[in-house]
Amino acid sequence: MNSEELLARAKSAVSTQPKLNVLRETVRPHATQTASLRIDLANLLQEQSEYHEVNLRLAVTAAHLCKHWHASRVSLFAQGPYKSTGAGKLTLLADSSGADVQDTNNGSHLLHDAAQEACAQTASVWASHVKNAQVPTCKYVSAAQRQLSKELGGLCLSIPTAHGVICLEFEDNPSDVFAIPWLELVKQLENQCRLIDTLIDLLQSSKPSVGSRWTSFGKKVDRQYVGRFGLALGALVAALLLLVPVQNPISAPARLEGQFQRQITAPTAGVLKTVHARPGDKVKAGQIVAELKERDFELERSKLQSERASQDGNYRSAMSKGDRSAMMQAQSRIEELDAQLGLIANQIENIQLRAPIDGIIISTDLAPLVGNPIERGQTIAVIAPEQSFRVVLELDERDLSNVAVGQTGGLALSARPFETIAVSVEKISPATTVTETGNTIEVHAQLIDPRAALIKPGLRGVVHLQNGKAPLATIWYRQIRQALQILIWRWAPWLVVHE
Repeated sequence: MNSEELLARAKSAVSTQPKLNVLRETVRPHATQTASLRIDLANLLQEQSEYHEVNLRLAVTAAHLCKHWHASRVSLFAQGPYKSTGAGKLTLLADSSGADVQDTNNGSHLLHDAAQEACAQTASVWASHVKNAQVPTCKYVSAAQRQLSKELGGLCLSIPTAHGVICLEFEDNPSDVFAIPWLELVKQLENQCRLIDTLIDLLQSSKPSVGSRWTSFGKKVDRQYVGRFGLALGALVAALLLLVPVQNPISAPARLEGQFQRQITAPTAGVLKTVHARPGDKVKAGQIVAELKERDFELERSKLQSERASQDGNYRSAMSKGDRSAMMQAQSRIEELDAQLGLIANQIENIQLRAPIDGIIISTDLAPLVGNPIERGQTIAVIAPEQSFRVVLELDERDLSNVAVGQTGGLALSARPFETIAVSVEKISPATTVTETGNTIEVHAQLIDPRAALIKPGLRGVVHLQNGKAPLATIWYRQIRQALQILIWRWAPWLVVHE
C-alpha cells in the first residue's frame, strides 16, 4: 500500500468512525493544538514511502515521533489481534532505538511492565526522576513507570490507545521544552497518540499473511458459506464410507487344548516327595512324573507286621492248649492284617506317579509344593498329546445365529499375532457358560493347517470366522437393532409382536 492509498484510507476511517476525530484535526489543523506537538501525517507517510515492509514502516513511525517530540525513545505496543497474542497481552511492534523487538535480553521487560501498567488501568501513567522537574504526581498506580524512569534517569509516560500502548521516554521535562503545563501536554499527546494508533491499525491491516492465495479466495467467498459447504461435504464423505462393503467377521476369544487330556491324580493321601516333570516338559507313557513319601506307609506296614507276629503267637498258643475259640479269633485277625498289609504294599507301589500317555504337561507347576501334604484324588499333572489339538472358541451368545458347522476362519495367537492359522468349526456346544462379560457358548474348531512350531497347549488368541461382507451402516444397524429389541422386550414387552 503506497502513501496516497494509506492517507486516503486514513481520511475514510475518520469520516466513518467518530472516535477518530483527532485525525481530522491533523488533516485540518485545529487552532487549540500546539503546532510543535502536532504530527504532520503527510510528512510521516512520505518518510514511510521508501519502505515496503510493515515492520520497517512502524520503525520509521517510532523514530519520527521520537525526533518530533524530542524524546530519548518511543516504543509502540499492540494489544491482542496484531500478532494473535490474545486480548490483554501486549507485543512490542517497533522501537525508535532500532533494537530487535524479539530480543528479550535488552532490558525490555521493564518497558513491557510499564506499558502493561497503563493498559490495565486504561489511563495515561507517568513517573519522573528528572531533578527539579515540575511534574505533578500521577494519581494512578505507577510503580513500573518509576522503575523504568529510575533506570533511565529521566521521565517516562505510557499512553494507552484503542489498539495498544505508546511509551515515551524523556531525558528532560518535555513541558519545559514545549512551554506547556504538564497536564495540558499529556492531554495533547493523548490526542496525537490516538492518531498514531489509527495509522498503526491501517498498517497492520495491510500486512500480507502466509497463504495469501487462500486468504484472497476467502475474501471472495463468504465464510459462512464455506463452513456450510465443508459440513455438507464431510457428511457426504461419511455417508459414502458407511455404504462401502467391508469384512464382517465374527470374533471370539479362543484357547488351544489337546484333542484329549489325561490327568494324574494322587491315589492316596500323603506327602509330596519330589516332582520329576514340570509344565511344558515332554513325557513318555510310564515315565515317573512325581513321587510321594513312603515313610508313613513303611511305618504303617511295620506296625501291621508286628501285630501280625503277635497274633501268630496267640494262634500257636491256643493250638497247643486246644482252645478252638481262641484259635479262630487269632486266625481271623491274622487274615485282616494280611489284607491291610496288601493294601499298604499296593499304596507303596503307587507312590510313584507315572504318565499314562505320551504328551506334554500343561498343568500348574507343583514343584513349590514339595514337602506339603497331598489329598487323595488331588490333580498332580495334566498331560495332553503334543501333535493333536483343538481350538475352543468362547462365542458370545448373540453371535450364535451366525455360526454353523463347517464355517472357516483364522486363529491369531497372542504369542504371534501376525501369523494366522486356518480353522474350521467342528462342533457347537449346546450349553452356555456364565462369564464376567455375559453368557458364552463353547464352539470347538479343528486346525486346518497345524504348525507345530507355533502351537502349544494352553495358548490363547482370537478367532475371526468368515461371515461375508456388509456395509458399515448395515453392521451397526444390526447391532443397534438387536440391543433395542432386547431393551424393548425387557421394559415394554407389550410392544413386541408375538408370533
